[in-house]
Amino acid sequence: MPFARVSLLKGKPPGYRKAILDSLYQAMRESFAVPEDDRFMIVEEYEKSNFD
Repeated sequence: MPFARVSLLKGKPPGYRKAILDSLYQAMRESFAVPEDDRFMIVEEYEKSNFD
């Protein structure tokens, strides 16, 4: 089971997060032969001050 952790600036809309996770999942399926429906991803959101 592949695992991915995505860190983003806080406040991104749900569609933005979904697009990132869908794209990441598709890339893992194509590159590493990840089985269909084998998704384990976490999105962590941080304040801008944590990226300075």
